[in-house]
Amino acid sequence: MQDKKDKIVIRNVYKITKAIINPARDSRTGRFPSCVRKVNSMGDLILLPGDLENDVPVIAENREIELYDGKTFDLNDKYQEAEWQAIQNCPLIAISRDQKDASGNYIIDGNSKRYGSAEFYVEVPGKDVQKRVSKLKMRTQANSLIFSSNSPKLKNIAKILGRDMKYSTDAEVQEFLLEYANEDPEKVINIFTGDDLSLRILLIDAKEKQVITVAHGVYFYKTKSTILGSNDESALAWMKNPSNAALVEHIRKDTYGTLVYSEEELKEANDKMVKELLRDSEEKKEETKENKKTNKK
Repeated sequence: MQDKKDKIVIRNVYKITKAIINPARDSRTGRFPSCVRKVNSMGDLILLPGDLENDVPVIAENREIELYDGKTFDLNDKYQEAEWQAIQNCPLIAISRDQKDASGNYIIDGNSKRYGSAEFYVEVPGKDVQKRVSKLKMRTQANSLIFSSNSPKLKNIAKILGRDMKYSTDAEVQEFLLEYANEDPEKVINIFTGDDLSLRILLIDAKEKQVITVAHGVYFYKTKSTILGSNDESALAWMKNPSNAALVEHIRKDTYGTLVYSEEELKEANDKMVKELLRDSEEKKEETKENKKTNKK
């Protein structure tokens, strides 16, 4: 038995807009979908071998298809499915209401400088309801975490989210976080429940005080002598690595003037890290020698 497919409903942000569109090429390949056929100078379809014999649903490349709010494509009907495939690459159509382009701008709403290119978006009945319910649940969880946390923690999280609210009132901090959670509850929840809050704050403060510097997209500590990564997440992963604990504590000292561990503990951890690096280097040298011997044979 063939699996039942979805129905696709086209929605329009302005509700009253209609558009007549033609089949659209894939922007990556420059090709039409496989169901689209060329037409000759008389306007007749140029069919491929087997189209008629196999009752293949085809769409003319100059076919005019009307779009409006509420237009439905039943993907269980092969002709309606072909019609949808023919136009799904049209720049007027977003795959979802909140789809973003490669630069992070919304396909429909654009950014602060311009509107997006799309006016229509795809709604899949049932799946979209589940998606909205899931987001509502995440918003509720995020709001609960915000209301149950103390002021210092809330200000730290606001700082991670790009807003320094050191001198703001608790109500102002809560308002900012609630608004952020309304848009991206999953990110807020991940920060609240993650085990790296203190390291995230250390990374931000170290960058502000130029203890950690960024040059040509690379994060450095100690005047480019130690590379941490190419972005916040990779630098954070470096800081989480147990073998880098000694250097992280030095970053903490350079940033805040205090140490969590004693100088003796730091020296011991640093010596251990150096030994591990030397051991790894020797192992690689031995491996290279063995490879050379094998190649000679």
